[in-house]
Formats: sequence, C-alpha cells, structure tokens
Amino acid sequence: FEGSLQGVEKSLRALREARPDDEMHLPGVETVEDCLSGLEMGYGVGAGCCRCMAEDGVAFNITAAAGGLSHSKVDLKLSEHSLDKTPLCGAAGSCGCLACEDGLSRAYVSHLVKNGEMMGKISIMQHNLWQLCVAAEAARKK
Repeated sequence: FEGSLQGVEKSLRALREARPDDEMHLPGVETVEDCLSGLEMGYGVGAGCCRCMAEDGVAFNITAAAGGLSHSKVDLKLSEHSLDKTPLCGAAGSCGCLACEDGLSRAYVSHLVKNGEMMGKISIMQHNLWQLCVAAEAARKK
C-alpha cells in the first residue's frame, strides 16, 4: 500500500465488513494517522510509521479513549525540548518502552537527534513501537 488512506477508507471498511474473520494487513502505511485509522477498521499495520517518524526525530503518544484512538506528536528537533526533562511519553510511569522506563528525557533524546546520534533514532523507534503495540491492543479490545 502506498500513500494515504484518505479516499480509500470507504472501500477498506466495506472489505473489512465483507470478510470480518479474515486477518488483513495494510503494509507500507507511513503516517501515525493512517496506522490508527487502519487499526480502528480492524486491519493490522506495519511499523512503517514508527520508523519514518523516528527517522524524522518525531515521537508519538497514543491515547485510547471511548471515542477511539487519538495521538500527539513530539518533534524532538525543536528547541523547545532542549531543556525538557520529561520522558518521551510526557509523564513518568505512563509508558512501558525502554526509553521512558530508563528515564531518557526529551532533552537528552533531542540532543542525540540534533547531533545525528543513532541512539536518538533508536530510542524514538522503541517508544513509537511501544505506543503502536498499545494502540493495536486497545483497538482489538474494542
């Protein structure tokens, strides 16, 4: 799959309704918005959005609520995170990824990203994967 789910969402929903018991996967989805849309429609999604956003220095946080899945993005290339001591998830103890559990601050990861250190991208990728897995679990329970 290439591109955005916009425009094909109606067809994907119809296919999902026609074959509710089949395991279906949307490979190549590269935005967190499309990943969440796919999950909410009952599709499996790859880790493409996690990798793409980590490459760009952007972490995301996903929240499951009664109205569905929502997300926020943290662009660690921005100077506003240079002195931010909070973890990638925003609050200590609210994320189980290695980066947040090890206490890596947004300031530290931002420093790594800005200096081209691979550990910055790896930390963001770990965090984004954790967030996506939690979102997939929440979508399955719906």
